[in-house]
Amino acid sequence: MYNFIFYVIYSQQKQKGKSEKFSIWNGYLIVAMAIFIHLVLLFVIIKKILLVYYNISIPGKYLTLGYVLQPTILFLAGYWYRSNNRTEKIMNKFLTDKDPTRYGNFLKVKLILAIPIIILFYLGWHS
Repeated sequence: MYNFIFYVIYSQQKQKGKSEKFSIWNGYLIVAMAIFIHLVLLFVIIKKILLVYYNISIPGKYLTLGYVLQPTILFLAGYWYRSNNRTEKIMNKFLTDKDPTRYGNFLKVKLILAIPIIILFYLGWHS
Protein backbone atom coordinates (compact mmCIF):
# COMPACT_ATOMS: atom_id res chain seq x y z
CA MET A 1 0.00 0.00 0.00
CA TYR A 2 2.78 2.43 0.88
CA ASN A 3 4.66 1.53 -2.30
CA PHE A 4 1.54 2.37 -4.29
CA ILE A 5 1.23 5.75 -2.55
CA PHE A 6 4.86 6.53 -3.35
CA TYR A 7 4.45 5.44 -6.96
CA VAL A 8 1.41 7.65 -7.57
CA ILE A 9 2.89 10.74 -5.88
CA TYR A 10 6.29 10.28 -7.55
CA SER A 11 4.72 9.81 -11.00
CA GLN A 12 2.48 12.82 -10.55
CA GLN A 13 5.41 15.03 -9.55
CA LYS A 14 7.51 13.82 -12.49
CA GLN A 15 4.61 14.53 -14.87
CA LYS A 16 4.45 18.09 -13.51
CA GLY A 17 8.12 18.52 -14.44
CA LYS A 18 9.59 18.49 -10.95
CA SER A 19 13.17 17.33 -10.38
CA GLU A 20 14.02 13.71 -9.60
CA LYS A 21 15.17 14.48 -6.06
CA PHE A 22 12.11 16.60 -5.27
CA SER A 23 9.76 13.93 -6.65
CA ILE A 24 11.41 11.19 -4.58
CA TRP A 25 11.41 13.16 -1.34
CA ASN A 26 7.85 14.36 -1.85
CA GLY A 27 6.71 10.78 -2.39
CA TYR A 28 8.55 9.51 0.65
CA LEU A 29 7.29 12.29 2.92
CA ILE A 30 3.70 11.53 1.92
CA VAL A 31 4.40 7.85 2.67
CA ALA A 32 5.86 8.81 6.06
CA MET A 33 2.76 10.87 6.78
CA ALA A 34 0.55 7.90 5.82
CA ILE A 35 2.52 5.55 8.09
CA PHE A 36 2.22 8.04 10.92
CA ILE A 37 -1.54 8.47 10.43
CA HIS A 38 -2.05 4.72 10.44
CA LEU A 39 0.07 4.28 13.59
CA VAL A 40 -1.87 7.03 15.37
CA LEU A 41 -5.14 5.39 14.29
CA LEU A 42 -3.94 2.09 15.75
CA PHE A 43 -2.97 3.84 19.00
CA VAL A 44 -6.36 5.58 19.26
CA ILE A 45 -8.23 2.32 18.64
CA ILE A 46 -6.20 0.53 21.33
CA LYS A 47 -6.77 3.44 23.71
CA LYS A 48 -10.51 3.37 23.01
CA ILE A 49 -10.72 -0.40 23.55
CA LEU A 50 -8.83 -0.15 26.84
CA LEU A 51 -11.08 2.66 28.04
CA VAL A 52 -14.43 1.21 26.98
CA TYR A 53 -13.96 -2.48 27.75
CA TYR A 54 -11.42 -2.50 30.58
CA ASN A 55 -11.86 1.01 32.07
CA ILE A 56 -8.12 1.67 31.76
CA SER A 57 -7.12 5.24 30.98
CA ILE A 58 -3.75 6.25 29.52
CA PRO A 59 -2.24 9.16 31.50
CA GLY A 60 -1.87 12.51 29.74
CA LYS A 61 1.92 12.63 30.20
CA TYR A 62 2.31 9.74 27.75
CA LEU A 63 0.11 11.50 25.22
CA THR A 64 2.17 14.69 25.54
CA LEU A 65 5.38 12.73 25.02
CA GLY A 66 3.83 11.31 21.84
CA TYR A 67 3.06 14.79 20.55
CA VAL A 68 6.64 15.88 21.18
CA LEU A 69 8.04 12.87 19.33
CA GLN A 70 5.73 13.17 16.30
CA PRO A 71 8.08 15.24 14.08
CA THR A 72 11.01 12.96 14.90
CA ILE A 73 9.05 9.81 14.17
CA LEU A 74 7.74 11.31 10.93
CA PHE A 75 11.23 12.24 9.74
CA LEU A 76 12.73 8.88 10.69
CA ALA A 77 9.93 6.99 8.94
CA GLY A 78 10.58 8.96 5.74
CA TYR A 79 14.33 8.49 5.99
CA TRP A 80 13.99 4.76 6.71
CA TYR A 81 11.61 4.25 3.80
CA ARG A 82 13.79 6.16 1.34
CA SER A 83 16.61 4.47 -0.53
CA ASN A 84 17.64 4.33 -4.18
CA ASN A 85 17.22 0.56 -4.39
CA ARG A 86 13.73 0.79 -2.96
CA THR A 87 12.78 3.50 -5.46
CA GLU A 88 13.93 1.34 -8.38
CA LYS A 89 12.08 -1.71 -7.04
CA ILE A 90 8.86 0.28 -6.63
CA MET A 91 9.10 1.74 -10.14
CA ASN A 92 9.77 -1.71 -11.64
CA LYS A 93 6.88 -3.24 -9.70
CA PHE A 94 4.36 -0.79 -11.14
CA LEU A 95 5.98 -0.58 -14.58
CA THR A 96 3.00 -2.26 -16.27
CA ASP A 97 0.68 0.58 -15.26
CA LYS A 98 0.07 2.53 -18.47
CA ASP A 99 -1.00 5.81 -16.84
CA PRO A 100 0.13 6.10 -13.22
CA THR A 101 -1.29 9.59 -12.86
CA ARG A 102 -4.87 8.74 -13.80
CA TYR A 103 -7.52 10.04 -11.45
CA GLY A 104 -8.48 6.60 -10.08
CA ASN A 105 -5.00 6.05 -8.64
CA PHE A 106 -4.91 9.50 -7.06
CA LEU A 107 -8.39 8.91 -5.60
CA LYS A 108 -7.18 5.66 -4.00
CA VAL A 109 -4.28 7.52 -2.38
CA LYS A 110 -6.63 10.21 -1.09
CA LEU A 111 -8.92 7.58 0.41
CA ILE A 112 -6.00 5.72 2.02
CA LEU A 113 -5.07 8.99 3.76
CA ALA A 114 -8.53 10.47 4.37
CA ILE A 115 -10.48 7.53 5.78
CA PRO A 116 -8.15 7.02 8.79
CA ILE A 117 -8.22 10.77 9.49
CA ILE A 118 -12.04 10.77 9.45
CA ILE A 119 -12.07 7.77 11.80
CA LEU A 120 -9.59 9.55 14.09
CA PHE A 121 -11.83 12.64 14.25
CA TYR A 122 -14.88 10.50 14.94
CA LEU A 123 -13.18 8.56 17.74
CA GLY A 124 -11.73 11.76 19.17
CA TRP A 125 -15.08 13.51 19.43
CA HIS A 126 -16.80 10.47 20.96
CA SER A 127 -14.29 9.75 23.70
